[in-house]
Amino acid sequence: MSEELKPCPFCGTPAVVHITEYDRGSETYTIDCSHMNCGGSPGVYDSSEEAVNQWNSRPLEDALRAELAEARAEIERLREATRPIPVSERLPENEAPVLVIYRSFVDYLGIDFYHQGKWQEDYIDNVVYWMPLPPPPPSAPE
Repeated sequence: MSEELKPCPFCGTPAVVHITEYDRGSETYTIDCSHMNCGGSPGVYDSSEEAVNQWNSRPLEDALRAELAEARAEIERLREATRPIPVSERLPENEAPVLVIYRSFVDYLGIDFYHQGKWQEDYIDNVVYWMPLPPPPPSAPE
């Protein structure tokens, strides 16, 4: 057996391979949990490869891991899409209204748009971050 055995899916202890040899030279393979009170075993198989594949098969666990990976990727995408963008990194497109964070004595939040190389509100002169405005909420049902 070249493939490493996963731990028991029920209790997490290591697995043990049992080979049963018969008079006419045939063998069967079972893989069991090594914990004496667990009893995890997928059955009896004619080859070690089949026994290992069955023992290591975790379709629910694999599906959950795939779903978790997708969720983590979506969270990262949303973080990137909604993060404040430093003006040193890039500036917004012309005349697109954006949320701005600007500094005076403290950080302030405002809405402005960038046009022909400058912010349009006169009182906003030290913009350090900006980000696109969120989409408007859906209209209320009638």
